[in-house]
Amino acid sequence: MKYFILLLRGSAFTGILLLSILGCEVEEEQNALLPVCSELLIASDVSKIISQAVEIANKFDQKVMVAVTDREGNRLGLFQMSGTTGDSAFAVSKARTAAYLSSNQHAFSSLTACFIVQNHFPPGIQNTPAGPLYGVAFSSLFGSDIQPNGSSIPSRPGLVCDPGGIPIYKNGCLVGGIGVDGGSSSFVSEICSGESMDEIIALGALSGYTVPQEKRGDNIFIDGIRFLYTNASPPNTTFTPGFDPLSLGSYLIGAQNAPTPKFPADADPMREVVLDPTHDFRIRPGTFLTAEEVRSILTQAAAQAARTRAAIRRPLGVASQVFIAVVDIDSGKVLGIWRTLDATIFSFDVSAQKARTALAFSNPDNIEFGQRIRSILGLSTSRPLAVTTRAVGFLSQDFFPPGIDRDSVGATVEPGPLYRGPNFAYQQEVGLRPYGNGITIFPGGIPLYKNGRLVGAIGISGDGVDQDDLIAAAGAT
Repeated sequence: MKYFILLLRGSAFTGILLLSILGCEVEEEQNALLPVCSELLIASDVSKIISQAVEIANKFDQKVMVAVTDREGNRLGLFQMSGTTGDSAFAVSKARTAAYLSSNQHAFSSLTACFIVQNHFPPGIQNTPAGPLYGVAFSSLFGSDIQPNGSSIPSRPGLVCDPGGIPIYKNGCLVGGIGVDGGSSSFVSEICSGESMDEIIALGALSGYTVPQEKRGDNIFIDGIRFLYTNASPPNTTFTPGFDPLSLGSYLIGAQNAPTPKFPADADPMREVVLDPTHDFRIRPGTFLTAEEVRSILTQAAAQAARTRAAIRRPLGVASQVFIAVVDIDSGKVLGIWRTLDATIFSFDVSAQKARTALAFSNPDNIEFGQRIRSILGLSTSRPLAVTTRAVGFLSQDFFPPGIDRDSVGATVEPGPLYRGPNFAYQQEVGLRPYGNGITIFPGGIPLYKNGRLVGAIGISGDGVDQDDLIAAAGAT
């Protein structure tokens, strides 16, 4: 007998059956709604944004570090004001977080990241479960075998959840992110509240490069809860003609043009991911899966994505856009990664993380993960058990069951059996294990079986976690 644990919410399979009758025309119609975006940042844009940030910082008597990246996380400029205590790597991570989490149809800041990763959603409200992307900070890690533009420092999160990272838009298209670090702050991370000069400076720096109002994260609702975008407004600043703000410090990385994107805007709607010879994720056969079976899994998931209403995109009613990863039972090797148009870049690494996490915990031959979870559940270490990333997240939170605060019930509420302390210590402990880019603990990863045998896993990332789960289930069908 096979045992399953928390595979999906009950509505998922019903949704697949209902939506499967729709034709391929849905995909074409939904892709037609995506804005046509070929804009890139050039050196003069980068220099202007950094100059504006430094001038605003100077007017507020702040000394900061300012970073600008393109959408794919490449560093296009890094400026250090004289006397700053700001962290250059942290400024870059803030910029990348904003760029990675956003798309041409929605804008999330590093403060939005804070809002969706806390022990409670919304933050600070007792007896609510964790945020939908609880644990996402520990993706795009240093040394990841999937995402080359991850954290630049070992053991540091690839994404950050402090204010000061804002996406950059050019003519309405996402082109990158700005990160500011080193300003004064009264910010309290547990509730994502308080003033941050980093955020104020970053907002002011984007004069001429602001997100269209309708795409801002605070126009997105999940479970009826409005996301947070900023705690501040851009300062009312007039930039001084003839003043050279760049005389107040020096470039650590000079302003430069964005390189040709690895994920081009005019790519095929379902594109195999090939970045370079060491990041070539075209379809290949696995130990028990043929190349055609891998293609079928990817195609089914992509078709479901095109039929699935996005949770985080605007205008309302547009389709989900995602990364789809399939990995093999043999060491979690990637058998194929596809990206549908405009999928968020953070999802590249996370989709593979999700697939590998589901595989590791489902595999009874994996001592660290598969046998451990069976031991926690009181099962034989060899017993078949299909474990999703939703299940791993359920066992990894500070409250068990999630959303039940310790002081709200008469009995003691223990942490989940996989919880290792605050700041996602469990994921820090795991690092890049088990297969090269770490684990994740929120929904979208499902093990794959063939004739009752575990053969791999699928991971989906790019939209709301319930959408990701639904799309993964379609791929696994």
